[in-house]
Amino acid sequence: MRKLLTCCLLAGLLFSCSKKSNPDTPAPEEHPKTYTVKLGVAAEITEVKSSLSASQATATPLVLASNDLMAIQVYSRVQGTAGTYNPFAYALFDNTGNISLGLLGGYEYKFVANIVVDGKTKIYHSYNGYGAPFSLSNLTTNNVTNNFITSATVYYINIEYGYSYLPSGLSSSSYYYRPNIDRYYGETAGYVPSENGTVTVNTKRTVFGAKFVASGLTDGQLKIEMKDGPTQYISTTTPATTIQDIFSFHQVQQAWATDTYTETIPVTITWIKSDATVVPLGTKDITFQRNMLSTINITVSNTSRSSGVAITQESTPMGTGTTTNF
Repeated sequence: MRKLLTCCLLAGLLFSCSKKSNPDTPAPEEHPKTYTVKLGVAAEITEVKSSLSASQATATPLVLASNDLMAIQVYSRVQGTAGTYNPFAYALFDNTGNISLGLLGGYEYKFVANIVVDGKTKIYHSYNGYGAPFSLSNLTTNNVTNNFITSATVYYINIEYGYSYLPSGLSSSSYYYRPNIDRYYGETAGYVPSENGTVTVNTKRTVFGAKFVASGLTDGQLKIEMKDGPTQYISTTTPATTIQDIFSFHQVQQAWATDTYTETIPVTITWIKSDATVVPLGTKDITFQRNMLSTINITVSNTSRSSGVAITQESTPMGTGTTTNF
């Protein structure tokens, strides 16, 4: 019995020494103070000329249009540590009026904002909420709340990526890693709350533009497939010989972090004639740059084989561009 008691005392001393041997590891406060912090989001200023134009060096306070959607994910970690940020709170907004959140003292915070322009139209919506990029880690859709929901286990899982569900018909959707949506993304990390504090998340446009111009097409249609993006068509049954759209990058967070971010994407052009003959015109890797409009010119010769089709690419300022020949 005396030996057992001695062993217990030694174990207690060893445990006590072990706790004191790491005095540099901060611990969260036992009863942390709560600070109410106002949150603002600023958007990169862009001008639309004949293209997605070059962005300016300034940002302006964001005001959401009636159909825009903004998701904010908040993460936390013990103040003074270099560990991983953990989910703290999330919310989906359709207005930016008076956004505030209660933050605990003794922690530092990271804020991530993701905005989809005209998101109420562009993103798939069911009776219980919006799909990706606004879907949650518990594999559910997400409704607009305009207030934060505190959770360490439920969070946005696609907020850093292009992955999105777009409507594709009545009560149905299709997913794309490079959807044709206009999107902004931003982060602020290392924020320590204080009395009457404010924090601003500066966002950047994380998209690229693609313009396809067809000439010489007198029969059937051109099928344009950009990898991981929606399929598009130019047809002789409509007067338009040009289609243009904006696409989200797959790696949205990386596009925010690097102003001149690019992704090289395979683009496949197929000529489908009116008699159902399918003529593959080729596949080419085309490099698209953030906030740049690339124009791809497609010239079709009805008397030639696929080798007679010329496809060139040019980027406009958005930039001086390059030419790509198939």
